[in-house]
Order: sequence, then structure tokens, then C-alpha cells
Amino acid sequence: MKKTALFLIIAALVSQTATARLLPTSIRVDNSASCMVADPTGTLLNVRETPAGKRLGSLKNGTKLTLTHFDDDSRGRTWSYVKWEGQPLQKTNEKPNEGWVIREYISCKL
Repeated sequence: MKKTALFLIIAALVSQTATARLLPTSIRVDNSASCMVADPTGTLLNVRETPAGKRLGSLKNGTKLTLTHFDDDSRGRTWSYVKWEGQPLQKTNEKPNEGWVIREYISCKL
């Protein structure tokens, strides 16, 4: 009986831990951070509709950004929701100067 109860407790803890890692967690930035595209490969940075979602367009290195919040995807990669001024990515996009970028390719001052 004790072994069965212990097994069920351990199974529940392992299940909760595994589930917590798979669920994305969105975190808002209290004060918007000033950032810029800083891709070390020198290529354009893709902007997406959602984290790891549909590609909306791309931004050049050095483009100034404002970070409003960030989120982790199911693979554990951190994505940043950013805004910028200047040329919109698509005329049909509801928010033409906003989108998600992979966090490792931007540099921010908080």
C-alpha cells in the first residue's frame, strides 16, 4: 500500500514538472526596453505573427526596436514581441510595425 501511494505521488510530480516545461509562459516588461536587431550572422531577422509562427517579413541589423513582452515556445526558445518605427512589413498586417522575433538575435538595454 505504501509503495503504491509513493509511486502515485512521484508520478504526479513528474507529470506536473513535464507539463510545466511544455507550456509557454508570457512575461510582460514593466517598462518597455530599448533594443536593436543584432544578428551575428549578418542576415535579416525574421518577424513572425506568433512565436515560431507565420513569417511576416524581416528586419535589418541595427533596426531599433521596443520590447514589450516575451514568451517561451514549446521547445524552450524565448521570443520577444517588439515594435519599431519605419517601413511596415506588410500592408495587410493589422499591426504592420509589430511582431515576434527570436530573443537571441536582439540586444536590449533594460
